[in-house]
Amino acid sequence: MKYYGVIGFIETKENPDEPGVWEPTVTERHYYGDVMRNSRRWDNSSYGTNGDINISNQISIMSDSYAAQHLQFMKYIEWNGCKWSIQTVDVEYPRLLITLGGAYNGYEAGTS
Repeated sequence: MKYYGVIGFIETKENPDEPGVWEPTVTERHYYGDVMRNSRRWDNSSYGTNGDINISNQISIMSDSYAAQHLQFMKYIEWNGCKWSIQTVDVEYPRLLITLGGAYNGYEAGTS
């Protein structure tokens, strides 16, 4: 299965208008790749009617210079209409193998 979507990189940078104030800065970039594993599981131990869903999908993308230099800032990936947290990134040059986790609920582009 093919993949095309957004990967979110989040860095903490100093606000140029307010020296000494550091804020998360989100950069979203589009990547092509392949879905290597497509699996999901529900966590029924959580409170509420529906359990949380966790996926352990793996998506392999072609690395570019930006991704290679910003591996530590990869936080989420958009897949199937939802943003998912990135659990691990394995470097298998020239590809990056990204393992997804639960739904991502943090900073996104256009939010602060």
